[in-house]
Amino acid sequence: MSEDLEISDFYGGNESRDEEALIFMQKMVSTEVVSKLGAKVNHAFDLNHPKYPKASNRVELKTTFDFDKVKKILISDPVDYPGKKGYKYVHVLLFTDKSIFLIMPYIYDNALKTDKGINVINNLNDWLFINGLGQRSRHRIEQFD
Repeated sequence: MSEDLEISDFYGGNESRDEEALIFMQKMVSTEVVSKLGAKVNHAFDLNHPKYPKASNRVELKTTFDFDKVKKILISDPVDYPGKKGYKYVHVLLFTDKSIFLIMPYIYDNALKTDKGINVINNLNDWLFINGLGQRSRHRIEQFD
């Protein structure tokens, strides 16, 4: 069964809907062969090492796709997002064991800080995908190819 997925529900962090971000992402994605994915995006912090916290990229997508089927994740080179200072844009490519892959547009804050003002590293290695059924799938990129 084919799904019609849209970018139209994108939210950045805890902010309200950002039409400029939607337009920018649609422009960037239009250069690729993709299925459009609607998403809510949040960052969580790993505070196991309080001096060097790391970001985890949490993405909720309007799809019934089982993200446990993802076997490999590739990230494009980041480009500056002109809508907000310090934000970056990447394509996140999600590969399954079949010959299918999804391209997810992703805008993220490259200058995250904790409540105490400590810089947070977001190297885009840690991901949590949540589909429209509430199923969670954690992924970690060990190295970039």
